[in-house]
Amino acid sequence: MSFMHMVFDGSAAGTVLQALSECCQGSIQMPVTQAMSRSAVDLRNQVSTWVSKCQTRLDHPLELGPPAFDSNFSVEQWGAVESTLASASATHRVTFSPEKVAYLKTLCTKLLPQLHRQPFDPSSLLLSSNDIITVALGISINRILHPNQTDKGSPTHIFMVADLRRRITPPLPDTYLGNMIYPVCTPIHNGQQARNSDTRDKDNDTDLLHLTQLASQLCTKVTATINETLAYSCSAAVTDGEDWFKMEGKPADIVMTSWRHRKVFALEFRPGLGYIEDFESGFLIIPGACIMLPQRTRELQQPAVALVPWEVSVTLRRGDYEALVGDPLPSRILVDS
Repeated sequence: MSFMHMVFDGSAAGTVLQALSECCQGSIQMPVTQAMSRSAVDLRNQVSTWVSKCQTRLDHPLELGPPAFDSNFSVEQWGAVESTLASASATHRVTFSPEKVAYLKTLCTKLLPQLHRQPFDPSSLLLSSNDIITVALGISINRILHPNQTDKGSPTHIFMVADLRRRITPPLPDTYLGNMIYPVCTPIHNGQQARNSDTRDKDNDTDLLHLTQLASQLCTKVTATINETLAYSCSAAVTDGEDWFKMEGKPADIVMTSWRHRKVFALEFRPGLGYIEDFESGFLIIPGACIMLPQRTRELQQPAVALVPWEVSVTLRRGDYEALVGDPLPSRILVDS
């Protein structure tokens, strides 16, 4: 399956895949397919009104800008560029233990009050497993790509993709077909700020402090900035563009996106077609690009997700994989070999 990212995001593509599963089964009951067909036009009309609802125009310098590659590239030119990039990189699959991730999240949560000088309410900032894995990989990949980085230089930036569907009122349903992702960008420093923090706990190592601090920043940005004000402003900015082929999200040094919430492996197709056995991403050709793969479960019920290992495709420069799995931070949460 392939799709144009200007039209679909991963959630929309996963919804189409789910509808395909329903159609292949030939069942009378096709809830996803029917919801798509009933609401597609109305939802697009709803989104088209966002420009008129924009009361506050925000700047989007890091998120929207000229394409990284010339949109006038021919198929042959793009093939040559892709071949060059692919020859210098390699994509690997790493698997993280949900139990180890949960334990590391608990350690980070306990450190949060110590990293906030003002009185801190732990319930005001709830770190997720996604936050922990994203930041652990971000810190490790940054160390591998920039081993001599200092706080005085320009920091590496990591962005995590957030879904705007549930951030507006009324929220868009999961069956909305479109591109509703927006990058949450934050700098990764080398950990000096964390080393300077007064934690009053000598047992807390620098990596754990750095992880907690960066995860806190990322989580706070999602909560504070991913809202309908941003959605309306972004819609207005895109509408103002004369040529949409000349506008796209600017790539960061480290990119984390996710299909974790898509139940790809739980989809059933008719006899003879069976089900999906594996999932690979075709866009990972630049070192620092990561994608959390769909939860590998045949169960459609959400409670089972907590027990499912986290699989992530990570693209690195050739030869850097051993440094990643040997890094003390991600190695804390890798599944036992």
